[in-house]
Amino acid sequence: MEGDSETQSPGTLTDAFIIGTETRIMPLQFITNDATRMTLDTEGGLGIGTSTPSAALQLKTSNPTIEAPLIRFTTQTDRHFDILQPDNSNVDNPFTFLTNNAFHFQVDEHDAITINSIGKIGIDNTNPTEQLHMKSGNLRMDGGNIQSWGILNIHPDVDNSGDDVVRFLSS
Repeated sequence: MEGDSETQSPGTLTDAFIIGTETRIMPLQFITNDATRMTLDTEGGLGIGTSTPSAALQLKTSNPTIEAPLIRFTTQTDRHFDILQPDNSNVDNPFTFLTNNAFHFQVDEHDAITINSIGKIGIDNTNPTEQLHMKSGNLRMDGGNIQSWGILNIHPDVDNSGDDVVRFLSS
């Protein structure tokens, strides 16, 4: 084993088990089957699958399989959230976020976006009933087009009576 491995309590630590280097500046590496699998560098960066992490936590896979899980978070009841590997040869192929439940995003404890288990999206709405369902607010578009390959109905039905309809028909 390379480096200094000590089981003492230096400095102000008491009753501590310490693995690492105290005086020599070198990373701590975990090796299996004669290959480095995980590295804790001297700046505190942890690399899994890389010996030179470029962030506080860097995961790198050598698995060439497209959509293989890179990261999996699993609950006690086996509900999971995966981040899947994209096709590295195609920059238009995105990372995939996969779950067997809904996604919910909060900003400062405010319900921002929900994607339910059948793909309906709620903005400021945790129970969307339409493909895109905004609880309130305005929709703004600075330029561009709204396209429909069929009839486009707009319901400015402020009194919920169902009688106010604006309809645009294709020509």
